Amino acid sequence: SDMVKGWDDPRMPTLSGMRRRGVPPGALRLFCERVGISKADSNIDIGVLEECIREVLDETSARAFAILKPLEVTITNWEGGNELEDF
Repeated sequence: SDMVKGWDDPRMPTLSGMRRRGVPPGALRLFCERVGISKADSNIDIGVLEECIREVLDETSARAFAILKPLEVTITNWEGGNELEDF
């Protein structure tokens, strides 16, 4: 539905909502460390939070790439004979 159910709704910008969205607690701690404490009001770019999330997830998450629909390629001007390189 379109109604928010509570503070832990993933659409809410609360700690509970962010945790339900999959943000690791280490990323929130890192964000707090980087922002620091200030008595003055300030605006912090959302990119700082996103960078902290990426940094923590890069350490803990495995990444894999796959080609779901590979294209068949025929090279007509190959001068290397049967020599192939695997990357």
